[in-house]
Amino acid sequence: MPDKDEDEAASLEEIAYSSRTYEERLARIEEYTERRVGSTMAAIESAVSAWEAAGGKPPHLAGRINTLRQFYEALRQWEAKSLRSRERGAEARKERLMEFSKICTMFGRRLGAEAK
Repeated sequence: MPDKDEDEAASLEEIAYSSRTYEERLARIEEYTERRVGSTMAAIESAVSAWEAAGGKPPHLAGRINTLRQFYEALRQWEAKSLRSRERGAEARKERLMEFSKICTMFGRRLGAEAK
């Protein structure tokens, strides 16, 4: 049985190759990305809420929680920009998706470094 990540990768691949035009593919990939951003933001909200409600907060996790808050804010800003400028064409979509990729790469590296 495929795991969740494999299912999502297959789903994204289906989206990317099922549309006829480059513009349609970018639009569908952006919509998929917006859904993933929403679920990621919800997970971050849960983690931060649990941290804030915890009695004894391990000091070594404080930096990671702060980074998660910054990641959340970057995603929130990206999502707002994406929703505001959705109809601006393929090049604008491509730029937004590249910006999203940069956000994820930057925070992924930071969180990975903090985990060591």
